[in-house]
Amino acid sequence: AIYSSVKDGKEPKLPLKTHSYMYYAEAMERYKQSYALALEKDYWEKVRSCVADMEGSQVDDYSRKFSFTNAQLDKDTTYALLHNSNKAYNTEINDLLLTALGRAYCRMSKKNAVSIQLEGHGREPIDEPLEIDRTVGWFTSVYPLVLTELGKDMRKDIRHTKETLHAIPNKGLGYGQLFGMDCHKAPLI
Repeated sequence: AIYSSVKDGKEPKLPLKTHSYMYYAEAMERYKQSYALALEKDYWEKVRSCVADMEGSQVDDYSRKFSFTNAQLDKDTTYALLHNSNKAYNTEINDLLLTALGRAYCRMSKKNAVSIQLEGHGREPIDEPLEIDRTVGWFTSVYPLVLTELGKDMRKDIRHTKETLHAIPNKGLGYGQLFGMDCHKAPLI
């Protein structure tokens, strides 16, 4: 906006500021005590129990080491995945990608369940109005997703993954608030 204004020879004008990151952090502290978050507790306790029951589980270890694998899809496959693949089951891209990841892991590990740590943008709505669309800070939410009974039937796996993702309360925002993975107290970068 500033660049375009200067380029056009106009006085730069920015919209009014939104809530500060400090206000957001304080709102998240209030959210910890909210009724809405209390309603999520049973859901997240069941998820944590599933993760804890998995072989080699480290449900509270957020310092695990990760390895990376790169893969690239060609243009036609990418187009089909983004525009055609979702039509049969009315899915979103994450439904399909997480189904594929879960099935691949289960095939490789000879298991029928996987726990995947997901990361959200952390700007989901809470009990109070927050205007943070132009606020700079670390808003990330981190939460587990458990996919079970994978690998038998592709259609069933896609539906199960979709239903599991759509059942996550408030896109995972409350998990860290309930169980201490509090990204909102991390230093600003």
